[in-house]
Amino acid sequence: MVPGPGGPHAGGGRVTRATTLAAPRRRVETTAAVTVGAAVLTLYLPVLRDLVGVWLLVPYYSYGFVVPLFSAYLAWDVLEADAHGDEAAQSEPSGFVMMAAGLATLGVGIAAGSLTLRALSLPVVLMGLALATLGAVPARRLAFPIGFLVFMAPLPRRAGDARRPVPRPAERHAARDGSVQRPSVPVRDDRDRHGVRRHHAATLARRRRARRRRGRAGHRRQPRARDRHGRHGRALGRACGDGNFPPRVGQGRLRPRAGAVRGAGAVHETSMTVSAVVPTKNRPALLAETVRALLAQTVVPAELIIVDQSATDDGRRAVTALVDAAPTAARPSLVYVWDRAINGAAGARNAGLDRARGDIVVFCDDDVVPEPVVIERLLAHYAALPELAGLAPLIINYARPGWIGRLGHRIFRLGPFRDERQPVYWNWQRYPEGVLVPVRMFTGALMSFRRAALAGVRHDARYRAASVGEDIDLCWSVVARGGRLAIATDARIVHNKAPRPARRPEEAVLTSWAFLYDKHVPKTPSTRLAFAWFVVGVFAGAVNATLHTRSSAPFQSVWAGLRGVLNVYAGSSFLAPHAHTS
Repeated sequence: MVPGPGGPHAGGGRVTRATTLAAPRRRVETTAAVTVGAAVLTLYLPVLRDLVGVWLLVPYYSYGFVVPLFSAYLAWDVLEADAHGDEAAQSEPSGFVMMAAGLATLGVGIAAGSLTLRALSLPVVLMGLALATLGAVPARRLAFPIGFLVFMAPLPRRAGDARRPVPRPAERHAARDGSVQRPSVPVRDDRDRHGVRRHHAATLARRRRARRRRGRAGHRRQPRARDRHGRHGRALGRACGDGNFPPRVGQGRLRPRAGAVRGAGAVHETSMTVSAVVPTKNRPALLAETVRALLAQTVVPAELIIVDQSATDDGRRAVTALVDAAPTAARPSLVYVWDRAINGAAGARNAGLDRARGDIVVFCDDDVVPEPVVIERLLAHYAALPELAGLAPLIINYARPGWIGRLGHRIFRLGPFRDERQPVYWNWQRYPEGVLVPVRMFTGALMSFRRAALAGVRHDARYRAASVGEDIDLCWSVVARGGRLAIATDARIVHNKAPRPARRPEEAVLTSWAFLYDKHVPKTPSTRLAFAWFVVGVFAGAVNATLHTRSSAPFQSVWAGLRGVLNVYAGSSFLAPHAHTS
């Protein structure tokens, strides 16, 4: 007798009764598993819909889209490895008990109105389904992929808060603006417990009445800004060429003050004064160009404060000559501070802020050239909206990365690490004039604040030399005190970007954002996961840079950044490891 292909002991070619019965039984088990899985999916469709709404609307939970994809990949990897085994599936009765417990949790969540409980019941049901259909061994291997789904639920921020998966109303408005601290003012809540906006009849009727009032007042409605797909930009709010602001930024409604000036031409009627603070170091030619542009403004600053950290005060002569040559009516009061002991833009801006007396403080780098109407238009918005704490113009020559960089920015910068200012600078040509874009942070090239909003707020003295992130730190400190920030699209500047010390950006990005996270962001499971995901994004960017440069420098920069963070910034070139001082 010739043995079968599998050898004499493999039973090759012999079909036994057990083999004949195993195939139909496996088909029945597969059909039953698919049927039960489809029933579970149908049962959880409302839960998934509410989760998607939270992921879309609440920045803290925007990472949720990644969780089911990553979990599905891990589960597929486990199931593919098990498909090559010969073990038959042994159903576990305990799986049905676990499924019943999960469904009971789902019922409690529905009765209590808790999205957290409903979402957490899904991993329990899936684990019970795996035990009941696949058996104990495969279910044990699937435990981590299924358990990872816990992170897609909006977890409570503190114990005893399981019925409130999203922040309270005041926090919800702050989360919509990206603020990391809860404002102290009471606000009207127009979202349900899952962060989904309610459009009830009263709201729609109020909007119709407002449109009729605008029509009777003779206001011509401005075209709304659109994105590249032709859709109206949600973050832009209402076009406000007449001085209006988007209806909501941060918390509550922003309304123009009664009798406030409207339009850039009316700004001269206001009594606000401006102090311009210009930090500089060893760049007298660029400094002279910036001062010339400030003196050419249609509204010249009342104070011009130059904080010079150079080895010599060569820039003083050129600045003094430019100010003396200005017309008497448009000649600012010049304060020139030359102090070589100051180290970095943060310390220089603090020195200028201590000497500023104007109602509005404008921080302007020495390599910035603003358009002649920048200060005038910023003042017009400040006069119309007293609630505004800070404004910044558009940077029209901001470097726009390639599609890989923009995709990485969208994928890996989630929650508190979302940098909404950069897409505004990248796409500045798509914004109509007169729109105020609400943001949480500015780029320090040129940014302005009400001096009252900076009471008790300073640049962190730990930033030194050619620092990175001191502008974000100041903005977040203002936002944490209830301030509202925006970018004015009718004010534009050119940032010439003077050369900085040569180094890879990964170290600076990791160090600066880790410092901001440690100082400003609450430590919750969602923010910790968002920070870890941000670090993964920096590493992915280093991989892309290595493929393009064929050099190990990006990985060395990432390692240097991680080492600096772990050593409390002791090795950082722009962050001092000493205690915080204001």
